[in-house]
Amino acid sequence: MIHNENSDHKGLCIIGDKDSCFIVERFERLKNNPNLLLKVVNGGNHSLELDEEPIKSIDLLKSVMIDISEF
Repeated sequence: MIHNENSDHKGLCIIGDKDSCFIVERFERLKNNPNLLLKVVNGGNHSLELDEEPIKSIDLLKSVMIDISEF
């Protein structure tokens, strides 16, 4: 994750809970920073895709693109 819990910059963090970079304790600390908008993709891997579910992955990625454009 690029931002830390003390960052003064606005940021959007979207991560899959099946990503090897996802560490619950670190993510929980980020929640303390009001400048960060945080989203966890349940079942999402490092590519924010759902293993063995290509159609759901496409819908999920559309949702991520909407989040990015609204940010």
